[in-house]
Amino acid sequence: MQVGFAGVRWTEDAGRPPETDFREQKVSNRPVLLRSKGAMVSDCVKVVHRGWQVRSGKMTVSDLIAQNLLRAVFQPIFRFADGDVFGYEALIRGPRGSPLESPLALLAAAGREGLSIEFERKAARLCLERFIELKLPGRIFLNYSATALTALVQDWQQVLPRLKAYGFAFERIVVELTERVWIANPEQFTASVSLIRQCGVGFAMDDYGTAQSSLSLWVALRPEFVKIDKYFITNVAKDPIKYEALRSVMRFAFSTQTKLIAEGVESEEDMKVVRDLSGRGFSLRAQPRFRLSTCPPMRV
Repeated sequence: MQVGFAGVRWTEDAGRPPETDFREQKVSNRPVLLRSKGAMVSDCVKVVHRGWQVRSGKMTVSDLIAQNLLRAVFQPIFRFADGDVFGYEALIRGPRGSPLESPLALLAAAGREGLSIEFERKAARLCLERFIELKLPGRIFLNYSATALTALVQDWQQVLPRLKAYGFAFERIVVELTERVWIANPEQFTASVSLIRQCGVGFAMDDYGTAQSSLSLWVALRPEFVKIDKYFITNVAKDPIKYEALRSVMRFAFSTQTKLIAEGVESEEDMKVVRDLSGRGFSLRAQPRFRLSTCPPMRV
């Protein structure tokens, strides 16, 4: 059985590859034409005012949720073995050009408004609905913090019927733990999310190698996927210490039958190193910053 690195992923700051430009959810600012002229003018005024709120930064996360102004975008995850798309990481965005466009800004604002859990749930629901609408292949990686994930587990019996109504296989869903705070009791947290995993939902750890994403958490959670932080990938071709660290992680992944995803692949030299390691008995998925020109043609 081949385990270890499973793929490469496009990095967020590198833009989207041409194949996924059309996958971004569109938000229309055109007014709805109502029966009376007065109503139509009033609706136009509302749209103009909303545009001013967005550009000036006066709009809140609560406004974005209420007015359906959040956007879902998808970054493909490629399989190194054949260059095919294995799945997509779902990401949330606010209105273009606004202070709340980036996910970090949205999360920070949601925290200030006391809407962190509500925002994460709305983002996951929007991304899943858009993913189904676009009929994208493979698996969808949905980001959750430990706090939001724990709340989801607590409400699982109410959430489960809504998920079943989508008619979407649970096995195609991967919950990605994007932890921003330390999890004091990994074993207790693992037990709390076991209900979701029993339904076939996959589990992934994000940014392995950071202070929050530790080896102890890996051992406790036994994730199906682990994403290696870009710090260990960037310039790995020139840094022997990073190379040895990467090899150690891959050996541990092999022993735990965990698939790895390389983030932040920014040069062909780094890609070749990771690909060479992948060829030594490991499978690989990755999210690169550039097109996999040396891989077989991708079928998106």
